[in-house]
Amino acid sequence: MIVTATFLHTDDTPRVGVTVQFIPENCPQADGLGVITAPTVEAVTDADGAIEPVTLEQGNYLVRVGLHKRDYFRIYVPESDATADITTLMTTVSVVIDDMIQTGDNFRVRNGILQIRNIETGLWHRLDMVGQEGEEQIQWGPGVTAGMPQVGSNFRIRDGILELKNLDTGLFHRMDMVGLTGVEQIQWSSPGIA
Repeated sequence: MIVTATFLHTDDTPRVGVTVQFIPENCPQADGLGVITAPTVEAVTDADGAIEPVTLEQGNYLVRVGLHKRDYFRIYVPESDATADITTLMTTVSVVIDDMIQTGDNFRVRNGILQIRNIETGLWHRLDMVGQEGEEQIQWGPGVTAGMPQVGSNFRIRDGILELKNLDTGLFHRMDMVGLTGVEQIQWSSPGIA
C-alpha cells in the first residue's frame, strides 16, 4: 500500500525536516528457513510537513515522528495497491514496546501475526482469511515452532473461542485447525458475525 502523511505541530504549523520512521512490528520472525527481517522505512517531512509517499507491505507498524519520546503511534497496513492517508490506518491499540503475551493454548499472536496451533503436530501456522461473504477461504503458512507471541488486531476471543476477522467483510468466524502435517485443514463457522 502507498501511504501519504502530513505532520503538524499542535498549533497547526508544519513539522519541517522531521524524520518519520515506519518500523515493522511483524519482524523479526522465525520460519522454517531462518529469521525473516524487514528494514525500517524512513521519510523526511518537507516545508509543508508532508512526506513523499512510501510503499509499505501488509502488517503492523510503529510510526515514530522525530525524536520526542511520545511522538509515536501504530498503523495497520492492509494488503492493497491503493493509496491511503496515514490517518485512516491509525489503530486504537496502545503502544507498549517489548510486551509479549501468550493468549491461548491453541493460538498465539507472534510479531503481530495470528497463528493457530495444529493440535496433532504441535506446529504453529500463520492464518489469513480472504474472500467475500459465503466465499471465505483460509490461507496458512508452513508450521513453525520458534518465537514468542504478542498482541495483534485481526482476531478476537469471544466466550473463550478464537475468532478470525475476514479482512474483506469485517465479520468474525470461529476457527479450528485439524489434520496431519501436510494435510492441515481449517474449519470455520459461516456465516460470520459482527
